Amino acid sequence: SELQILMKRSNFYATVALGCFVVWKTLRFTATNLQLDERFLFVIDALPCYLLMVFGCFCLGKLGVDLISFNDYPHEVKKLEEDIVKARKDLLSRGFDSSKS
Repeated sequence: SELQILMKRSNFYATVALGCFVVWKTLRFTATNLQLDERFLFVIDALPCYLLMVFGCFCLGKLGVDLISFNDYPHEVKKLEEDIVKARKDLLSRGFDSSKS
């Protein structure tokens, strides 16, 4: 979304978390003032823990899917190895010997 482009990912998540907290606190105070049944208060009180567990499950699931769908790029590995060889030759030509360290 356009909002994600304008801010860093950590700022975006912090903003969403703060918004959820404000909504939950407003809901909690409203429920207390309305003197709702204890069952509703329990659900409202347990909501942050439940959402945190759901978020954790989502993160673990996304991590699992990303690990399963992780692709190897053999061509890129070869290019990286060639770049490393070139960098070592360049450093040797400048008088830096990496084998000593």
